Amino acid sequence: MCDSILALVARLRLQARNRERSVLLVNTLLEWFLSLFANVLQALTWSRSAERWARRRDRHEHPKDRFH
Repeated sequence: MCDSILALVARLRLQARNRERSVLLVNTLLEWFLSLFANVLQALTWSRSAERWARRRDRHEHPKDRFH
């Protein structure tokens, strides 16, 4: 009886450890994907901002072209 209880406790501990590892893995992967998504979003924002500044600069270099 005591051996079966100890075996059950050992099995439950092993399952808990495996569960912790899988949760850690999922959290790590989620963190990595979110970081990647944030970097891509930031790059797109910077790209659009650069395009806006380029258009603004071009408009100011040729102010007469706006009225034709």
